Amino acid sequence: MRRILRDNLWMIFIISMFMVMVLIWSLPSWAEQKPLTPEQQIQQLDRINSLGLDYDPAILSEE
Repeated sequence: MRRILRDNLWMIFIISMFMVMVLIWSLPSWAEQKPLTPEQQIQQLDRINSLGLDYDPAILSEE
């Protein structure tokens, strides 16, 4: 019984470490934000308008 419990704990530990490594490797791709093209900016503003939210028109002139 103890051996089964110990083996299960090791397996949980190994799987957890693997998940942590995958998370750490994927973090840079989450943090990386590419600048939007003018067309994407317009689409984003259209989405904001469709939600009825206010936006700053200076967003389009950030270039």
